[in-house]
Amino acid sequence: MNPRFYDHIEPSIVMEGELVRNGLSIYTPSADACRISLGFGPSAYLMSSFFLSILPDPITAGKLSGILPVFFSLMLMLIVLYRKYSLKAAFLSVIYVIIMYLPFGHLSFWNRPESSIILGCTLAGTALISGKRIVTTLLMPLGIAIAVNGKFTSVFYILPLLAFIFCQNGWRNLIQVTLLSSVIIILPFLLHSSFPAREYFFWLLNCLNHKFIVAQFFRSLLYAFLFVTPLLVILKEAWVRKSIDDKKSAIIFFSVLTVSLFLIAIVAAKEGAGSHHLIPFAAITGFLIPVLMKKYRLRYSEIVQVKLNSGAILLWAAAIFYQCYTGPQSRFVYFLSDSQEQEIADDLMKLKNKYSSYSAAMGYTDSKPENYNNTFFRPLLMDKGSKYFIDAPALMDMAEAGMSLPCETVNVIRQQKYGIFILPRSGSPFSMTSFYASRYKLFNEEFREAFFDNYLKTDSSRYFTVYTAKSKLFCHKVPL
Repeated sequence: MNPRFYDHIEPSIVMEGELVRNGLSIYTPSADACRISLGFGPSAYLMSSFFLSILPDPITAGKLSGILPVFFSLMLMLIVLYRKYSLKAAFLSVIYVIIMYLPFGHLSFWNRPESSIILGCTLAGTALISGKRIVTTLLMPLGIAIAVNGKFTSVFYILPLLAFIFCQNGWRNLIQVTLLSSVIIILPFLLHSSFPAREYFFWLLNCLNHKFIVAQFFRSLLYAFLFVTPLLVILKEAWVRKSIDDKKSAIIFFSVLTVSLFLIAIVAAKEGAGSHHLIPFAAITGFLIPVLMKKYRLRYSEIVQVKLNSGAILLWAAAIFYQCYTGPQSRFVYFLSDSQEQEIADDLMKLKNKYSSYSAAMGYTDSKPENYNNTFFRPLLMDKGSKYFIDAPALMDMAEAGMSLPCETVNVIRQQKYGIFILPRSGSPFSMTSFYASRYKLFNEEFREAFFDNYLKTDSSRYFTVYTAKSKLFCHKVPL
């Protein structure tokens, strides 16, 4: 099976990773003609940029930049926990993490910020159990920076680890870790032209304008409870056995853990977000399980032998199974049944080569999956130094925040700055609506009128239609 993207964020990350590779900004001014900016930090883009620099196929590069960090994280957890504790502890933690990924389909290793955040959380967890203050002080800030630069809200995943450091090492080490983390977090914004800090914070804060969905909040709280069920079982057993030597530290840690999960659930309740925001917490919990087991002098066999504990574990497993059954698995199966990915990619590349003298951009028709999914191959159109014009996921976020297309975007169409637009073959051009509950139109009538006034349908293939700028129809070659 050939690699393909299964989520509409994946091609966006790759497209902007290519911009990063060429030193172009991915965080544009609010009124800029290019509508591509998302509220993600630099980590995922840097990861994609790295793989794009060593692999010729952008789709393969994009898939590996999502898969390899998660695979590396699981292997690192297995090795570190095995050396620190035992094979059983390592195996059970890794199995727990994998189980917690299952209800979310394959979001954990799609080319999204989650894979970078998981890597960061795993490095932070590795630092936590190292037992050496120097390792904790140096490695944990690196992990925190990678996670927070995936999504700024990743700081909520890290709070329980910081609480543990405070309880174990005191204020001084906590301040050291926090300060060094802050320094590493800002480095990409200081050293790389693709990440202007002012524009990044504009698009980040723009996400605050998204609608809060109460039902989604409570659903996320349910998931949060499932994520910490093993920790709650450990706490209950330690309390019963009176093996908690420092109750004050335990209260601080579990209080911070509760607040952290509550804050993540709030973030997940925003329109366009979702319970998958909890995914990286699996890596955190995977490390905390053996840490707390050792701290409270508990054994896995003793916990399972208690009927109440084994019953809680069975209910937890049943809940996970139910979420897998009703979750996004069917959507993934739908994609697996679609074996046309290589045909679609080849079809798009034929058009690109046929119109190699024209500057090309991918356009959109409607929101039907069979049409929109074909635009996931748009990274194939990217050339070195070329700009990225319009991105549907970014437009959805902007529309949800009340932002409309600026005049500059419409002027790009009127001035026919792109020689051709390649659109999915079916559907009316630029009639797409948002996937969010608001169902906002992503392209206003002014944009559509400008497109029809300045571009003409001139060619079509099995999967795509070509619209050519009217001023280019009688030109043999058009400068890029």
